[in-house]
Amino acid sequence: MASTVTTAAASPGRRSAGYAARLRWIRKGAGQFGSAREDRGQALARAAQPKDLAVGVLVGQSYRYVARHLGLFLRIGWFWFALSSALGALILRVVASAPGRYAAELIDIPLVIAFAVAWHRATLAGEVPGGLIGGRFGGREARYAGWLVLLMLAAFAVLVLGAVAAYLAVGEGAGTTQMAAMAILLVILVFTATRLILLFPAVALGDPRAGLAWSWRLTRGHGVALFLGFCAVSLPLLLVKYALMLGGAILLPTDVAGAAPFLLQPVYRIFDFANLAVSVAFMSFAYKSFTTR
Repeated sequence: MASTVTTAAASPGRRSAGYAARLRWIRKGAGQFGSAREDRGQALARAAQPKDLAVGVLVGQSYRYVARHLGLFLRIGWFWFALSSALGALILRVVASAPGRYAAELIDIPLVIAFAVAWHRATLAGEVPGGLIGGRFGGREARYAGWLVLLMLAAFAVLVLGAVAAYLAVGEGAGTTQMAAMAILLVILVFTATRLILLFPAVALGDPRAGLAWSWRLTRGHGVALFLGFCAVSLPLLLVKYALMLGGAILLPTDVAGAAPFLLQPVYRIFDFANLAVSVAFMSFAYKSFTTR
């Protein structure tokens, strides 16, 4: 009888111990499942990254696409090019100071974005805009512009802080130091920006994954290649444009040289839009390389 009572009294304790053991087993299994799910997610993210990014192929593909689709380039870009040229000429006439002209050219941003989004969609989806005006400025373009302006403001803030820090560190003789600091910061900013270039074609296509962290994660380990590739598609035409500007100022007669920026405005805009087309194509093909795996 005593044994029976003792066993009955001990039973709740044994049941509690057994329940606690089962609970620990369930928790352990859940932890292992969560860890496995996390590892699988990380593995999928790594698998989505190209093991060897053929950046030279992307650069060549970007130039070839523009060269082989000049008709499409003109169809999409003619209106935005004409409007941009007219605004540029007007700014040169109305705004006297150089800083004022640079600020006024921010008006160009919606025009450039309308072309860029349409060109992204042409390179990635084969979309050919209908109607007389290629492209538009709607909600998709507004989101594209929002991201672009946000990154531009962030870059500007970093440059200003770098210049202020250099001045505070060196004092009155900070001119050379500021220039060096700005140059270094500019390279760092461009390098960082190339890790985020997948964002823009994703926004242009309406990809719900579009985001800074998403682009940064996918391009991990390919920063140098993307930086060199972006320089290869954005610098050559830009340098040709500035060489023409310098040549016009030096070679043209004195009475004409002052009017060269106004007279050559359409030529400069052609180089701007061609440069934009190649750069946007590079971003599009990089997006495709990182996401279609």
